[in-house]
Amino acid sequence: MTNPASPAPCSFMLASRRLAVAGSLTLAGLSLALSVGCSDYSHQIASDVRSDPTPELMTLWERPVDVKNHLAVVRNANFRMMWQDLGRATLLDHPSRMTWEPMPR
Repeated sequence: MTNPASPAPCSFMLASRRLAVAGSLTLAGLSLALSVGCSDYSHQIASDVRSDPTPELMTLWERPVDVKNHLAVVRNANFRMMWQDLGRATLLDHPSRMTWEPMPR
């Protein structure tokens, strides 16, 4: 006959089985977290960010398209001023005043 004070062998086996399943699930989860949590490319990503933190900007505040637009405006203004200076240098910027008759306005 079994002693009523001792636990039943069935419940002891069930508890140890639950403990074994919980332990193996914990071990599997921990190993999965450790194997997936870190990547080898983190230093490369950090290096890329450090080498060019603002890849969309060409100057301190302008994108490449803004730089191209600015250069087009500057070239246009420079060529217009060059033609104006050339006209002044060749004295063609105003009519001649070497006539006796008054110039019409």
